[in-house]
Amino acid sequence: MPKISRRRMSALLGTSCLAAALAFPHGVTSAAAVPVGPGRAATQPAQPTPPPPPETPEPQTPEPDTPAPQTPETQTPETQTPETQTSETPETQTSKPQQNIVPQQQKKKDEARERIDGLNAPKKVKDKLKQAVDKASQGINDPKTTPGDKKIYEQVLDEINKTLVLIQDPKTSPRERRALTNGLQGVDEVLKVALDEKASSADRTFYRQLAASLTTTALRIRDEKIPAAQRNIDLISLEIVTAGLLAVKNPDTKPKKPTDQKKIEKKVKGNAQALVTSQNPKASDEERAEAQKKLDQLADSVKNSKYKEFLDQVKQYNASSECLSTIENRTRSAGWPDGSLWGLSDPACDQPRAAGVQDTSNKWNKLFVCVDENAFSTCAAYIPKD
Repeated sequence: MPKISRRRMSALLGTSCLAAALAFPHGVTSAAAVPVGPGRAATQPAQPTPPPPPETPEPQTPEPDTPAPQTPETQTPETQTPETQTSETPETQTSKPQQNIVPQQQKKKDEARERIDGLNAPKKVKDKLKQAVDKASQGINDPKTTPGDKKIYEQVLDEINKTLVLIQDPKTSPRERRALTNGLQGVDEVLKVALDEKASSADRTFYRQLAASLTTTALRIRDEKIPAAQRNIDLISLEIVTAGLLAVKNPDTKPKKPTDQKKIEKKVKGNAQALVTSQNPKASDEERAEAQKKLDQLADSVKNSKYKEFLDQVKQYNASSECLSTIENRTRSAGWPDGSLWGLSDPACDQPRAAGVQDTSNKWNKLFVCVDENAFSTCAAYIPKD
């Protein structure tokens, strides 16, 4: 092989490099000659890795049928829906108007108790009137009370207040004032049963209605829009019913023997039912008329000829005015003869009853002996025949 000079060798090398450079595209360095696999570009030490572009989240299809369960303990306000954060449930919407009910009724209760304190009446009577107010308020505030029953208790409390105003009114006659006061004491007695959870549902309903009837009747006797004759009927009806209610519940005046107590309670309740029916707008005209007729007959029982003869006999034994008024009131409350004999059995009539027992020659003797020794409800057979 011929010998190549050093100068010639340099020229040949320069020509080869120029040809190699022209064989690659513009901008590609000699590193491109290394085969590049996936991801190799990220390992090049010559160039820092540029930050990756932000990842575009893949669209997610909501799955309403299978929401992630959240317990009340772990649920946060952020996970709650706007509806649960801002909307009101029906319960909260309906409870708002009732928020002022208790304060309103409390005000009426306080007003009633203040009016009772201002009455010219014995403490025992005032206490019973306050108990009536407290019981009506209890019925209103009891969460178990239905909306319909609550309206009745609210009516009773409202009418108690109005009745107390009438009692203090100087235009109210002494008889009216006495009837109104006794009527409110009767309300106390009947509300005891209306609020008694041990009583039957029927009795609780009846006595709740009776409480409303008593207060309504009390207001009617001073209502000048009602004819005077009707107001007098209402006055007598109120006297009859409340006198019986108070006497049959008072330990000092109620019948002492169970047989008598049961019979008188039945009669007194029947009279009270007549009062309720006479004012019931849902009752027929015939039913109201029949109920009022029963009350009128009770009022007229003191006109019975046999009653008058019996009363005259009691007077012959120097009976006190207390004894005579007791017999008259019981007769109007339970009728003749049961009411009259109930009155004769009262301690107020001990003296004339004992005198009648001793008067063996009198035709009324056996009746007096029976009442003195036995249940008076079994003694009607000894009433002398004409």
